[in-house]
Amino acid sequence: MLHRLPFVVTGVLVLAGAGCLWWDAAAVDDFGSLERAAWAGLAGGAFGAALWLALPGQLGAGDVALLVVLCGYAGWLSWPLVWWAVALGCLAALAGVGALRLLTSQEKIQLPLGAFWLTGWWVAFALRNWISSTS
Repeated sequence: MLHRLPFVVTGVLVLAGAGCLWWDAAAVDDFGSLERAAWAGLAGGAFGAALWLALPGQLGAGDVALLVVLCGYAGWLSWPLVWWAVALGCLAALAGVGALRLLTSQEKIQLPLGAFWLTGWWVAFALRNWISSTS
């Protein structure tokens, strides 16, 4: 059974996150971080859409919207954090698929990617001081 991340939930998260980031930018009168977050969200959405087209049936609209949200939040802080979060999420997904492949004999493996995106995001945020010092 394939579990999907509901687009309704992540769609509301996109709108709420954008509103909160706009509010913060307006409060300090600095819209540079907001612009970077918007571009990062769009880049994450484009990457998610490309994966959605390349892997039909594997990703849902909720996974793509979650990637938009996570890239936007990471983009609020810096571009390197966006790239690290996405790369670590992809590595976590590959590790999950590889582990499942070793443990089962299924040829077609379908895993929800939301948990892996979140894992990459959390690890990147935990390492954000190191990431910002190396870039």
